[in-house]
Amino acid sequence: MFIYDKSLHMTARALALSVTTIRKAQKKNDAREFLVGTPDWQAAMEAFGHDVMTALAGNATNMVAEHDLISRIARQE
Repeated sequence: MFIYDKSLHMTARALALSVTTIRKAQKKNDAREFLVGTPDWQAAMEAFGHDVMTALAGNATNMVAEHDLISRIARQE
């Protein structure tokens, strides 16, 4: 059974658009510039995936830091 989560889809789309925009500003290759399956396309897809993972890791790090701060404040009260 397939369950469509519109909120998750929109979040993923926003992340992809953000990473694509940042990559464009950094003058990095876009996979859409190459034929599917070519070595250049593969390299661009891998680089995009790496940048998405970097964005997610940065967000996760910030979330952990915020959680730790909130936990410290709660313990002081």
